[in-house]
Amino acid sequence: MDIRDSWWTKLWRAECHLKYVNREMRRYSGRNPYRVVRVVREADDERNVWQYNLVVTDRPDPMLSAMIGDCVHDIRCALDHVVTAHVPPKFSRASNFPIRLKDPWEKNADGGFVYPDKERAGFNGAIEGLGERATALIKALQPYASHFDPMLDHLAIVNELDNSDKHRQITTLLEGIEGVSTRVLLRGVDITDDLRRNNSILDTDGMVAPGTPVTRFRLLDPTIMEPDVDVKVEGTAKVAIRVEKFERNFETLETLRSIINYVGDNVLIPLLQAVKEDAVPKGT
Repeated sequence: MDIRDSWWTKLWRAECHLKYVNREMRRYSGRNPYRVVRVVREADDERNVWQYNLVVTDRPDPMLSAMIGDCVHDIRCALDHVVTAHVPPKFSRASNFPIRLKDPWEKNADGGFVYPDKERAGFNGAIEGLGERATALIKALQPYASHFDPMLDHLAIVNELDNSDKHRQITTLLEGIEGVSTRVLLRGVDITDDLRRNNSILDTDGMVAPGTPVTRFRLLDPTIMEPDVDVKVEGTAKVAIRVEKFERNFETLETLRSIINYVGDNVLIPLLQAVKEDAVPKGT
């Protein structure tokens, strides 16, 4: 990898932005942007059950969305740069790395194309001038060619996030907390261990999402009032990126890190190799 090549420079810059994203997420999590509230159970057999649900008290800073947008944009630019650098100059103005969820060459039952000619012309125009192997590789890397859900494809996610960042702020949200630790105090006395010994408490394992139970326990004494009980919760806040078009949330750091690795290892390196092979005259 030569950092002097613009596509690698862009991917390196995305790595730098990811460090800033990580730092901001740690700062946000350190504020403990959540609390728990009691949900009163009305059923007769549930009246002695004390359930506490997670509530978000602080949203991620808008600056986090800007940092994510910078990271995503540099990844997208790396893809465009590597294509533009390897087509003849006369094609470079229209060149880019096309990313499609739908196959422009899909045909219907009658053998005709499902999508209009402009879809295929746009795809071909973006990579016009590339050699046979490079062209075939780019087509094979398309989300529509994935054996899995195209909306979970790395290239589809980065493309949609980059489009979102151009026109509006990328949506971030507190997806939940992990590594939850719960303590129950009754009139200032920690009774957590007593509740566990009596199998009277049910803690939630794994990710706890906003609006869902963090803990449930039984207190049989009818004289206990809500101010007598104090539930303390600690955990690591997990921030997700919302991709509105796909109606899905993606864990921020894991998703961006995976995309950077994928673009470097599964797109740029193979594409550069394909370009190199295309440059070798046939028959040699």
